[in-house]
Amino acid sequence: MHRLRTGVVYRALNCDNPAAAPAGFRFASLNPLITTTTETDQLQRHLFVAAFTPIILSAIVLCGLVLFGSDRQTLTAITNHRRGWLVSVAKSVTMVAAPELLIPLAVVAGVVLWWLRVPIVVAIAPFVSLGAAAVATLITKQLIGRDRPPLALRLATENEPSMPSGHTTDGTAFYVTLALVVATALLTSRTARYILVWLAAFGSIAIGLSRLELGVHWPTDLVVSWMLALVITAVVLMAVSFVGRSARFAKISNRGREPAR
Repeated sequence: MHRLRTGVVYRALNCDNPAAAPAGFRFASLNPLITTTTETDQLQRHLFVAAFTPIILSAIVLCGLVLFGSDRQTLTAITNHRRGWLVSVAKSVTMVAAPELLIPLAVVAGVVLWWLRVPIVVAIAPFVSLGAAAVATLITKQLIGRDRPPLALRLATENEPSMPSGHTTDGTAFYVTLALVVATALLTSRTARYILVWLAAFGSIAIGLSRLELGVHWPTDLVVSWMLALVITAVVLMAVSFVGRSARFAKISNRGREPAR
């Protein structure tokens, strides 16, 4: 907590020189006005790979299962081994990615990050990721137009096309982006950063698997959803870095034009 408070105070000072930070404090942020571009890019890449890896491994496992049978056989095998407690868990997990929860949560997250003096372009990144994921999901569903699994397998009412999963795409894009923003803009502990990012990644996997347990999506729907969400997350973070660099360049240029006193 002390390190977190120190980080917030340091940001409030808007110090451009990382060497001027308090003794023992190393601040790393997506905000190029505070940290060097090299440090920002390296940290962002490392944390994104940390979130990317378990999701990709899960996608590979699902693809492997489908290759040994088919989407229908894999989903049928899952639904044939349902347990009451597992269905209850799946229903709870899938609600974590429901639009009625994600939208207000994205707004609150942006406000809290801004209140903690995270630059506005960084603070709104999770909200932007969520919006981009929702739009991309809607367009992709209409383009592919894939039918849902049979009604006999479903434990939830869904009327939209099946691929990709809106819950999985939206949840992954939002939670992974939020975790990356918090990890890079507020946390200074390397361990805490990776734990937070991994929690977001495994939470995204759980959201996808909950949709299988409820029988409302095919396994390959999740693979497309995770890939789409990770692409959106990467693009949003690159845009944030680009805007931050532009702001840093403009700030330095303006200082260079200030008249000598």
